[in-house]
Amino acid sequence: MTLYRPFYDFVSKKFTDRIILPTILLFYIIANYQIFGKFSILLK
Repeated sequence: MTLYRPFYDFVSKKFTDRIILPTILLFYIIANYQIFGKFSILLK
């Protein structure tokens, strides 16, 4: 169990990094795209 625990933490950290970081990046891109879209509508 003592050997299993650090491995589990490592795997869960890798998993959360793979899931959470792209999700944050996706929301960031969508937010910027919407802001840019509003600006382009204002510029027309």
